[in-house]
Amino acid sequence: MLKKISSSEIYLVANDTIDCPKNFAKKRSTLWKKLENDDTRTAGLAKNIVVIIGAKIMIRRNIDVTLGLVHGAIGTIMSVSKSINACEDNISITIKLNDENKCTIQRMSAKFQIMNDAYVIRKQFPICLSYGITVHKSQG
Repeated sequence: MLKKISSSEIYLVANDTIDCPKNFAKKRSTLWKKLENDDTRTAGLAKNIVVIIGAKIMIRRNIDVTLGLVHGAIGTIMSVSKSINACEDNISITIKLNDENKCTIQRMSAKFQIMNDAYVIRKQFPICLSYGITVHKSQG
């Protein structure tokens, strides 16, 4: 579906940091490999997201209930903005929800345990493409 849109792809890569004792330093590469492509262990925040301006997306976490930015809300990407200082953390996405409200979202942080005393803090947009959602999800 993304190939049908005549815009260039935008790659959103998560910022991961490991919070663990110093004696775990040798195990860090093993910890990274466990998380590389497993969204179920990362609170629904994907490592890599590929989007295009005009793509349909679904929000995967509650952001702001009053604005309708809730888990399962579907919208369209209107723009992706990066701040002037070109820091990866200062990217924002403007989306138009199905009720025509335009909202801007930022990366969210989630901390989750991957081993005893070893945690990963992931900063990523809580979105996914919504072209292939299940009937169960669409009824929610």
